[in-house]
Amino acid sequence: MLWIVIAAGLTAAQPILPGSWFSDFEWEKLVAPKGGHALNFVRVIVSPDGKPEDCKIEATSEIPALDKETCAIILKRGRFKSARWADGSGAYAVYRKDFVWADLDAFHYSRPVDVEVGISRMPKGLRAPMAFSLTFAVDAAGSKSSCEPPERMDASLASIACKQIMENYPVTPAHNAAGVSVPSVQNALVSFVTE
Repeated sequence: MLWIVIAAGLTAAQPILPGSWFSDFEWEKLVAPKGGHALNFVRVIVSPDGKPEDCKIEATSEIPALDKETCAIILKRGRFKSARWADGSGAYAVYRKDFVWADLDAFHYSRPVDVEVGISRMPKGLRAPMAFSLTFAVDAAGSKSSCEPPERMDASLASIACKQIMENYPVTPAHNAAGVSVPSVQNALVSFVTE
């Protein structure tokens, strides 16, 4: 019998039904007095079994009660499809997400990128600006390795993006519930612009 082994890459943690996490959260009461819209950006440590262990605000909404409640709900209701190492085993992950608290028909927003790469011209058939989320491994000491671009990404752009992530993107190691640094799968949003 012939066995074929297909190499799997790193996979990031994926939220499971994130819209349901906040289904009964009355964010309007917190946001309305501040102008009707707010944005916060969270960093969630996800255990290998898909449960959030920690949540921190990376960018505040400037509404402390909104920031506190966002993390409290994620820790209570959040569930994830586990991150995986290349060998398929479960991994700790860092999940970073922006939450826009607004009527999206009246509020225009685009997520800030982690790394912006300027290039002279885009590959044929592609237009700038263009953004992709790349997945990479981070060891307990904070060293990066194994950059994985999405499958649909142009190979030449993937090479440039991974090089920029490995050389220039600052990472923070993940810590488990006991506060110990652990290896993790993380991701960053890379944008390409033409110069």
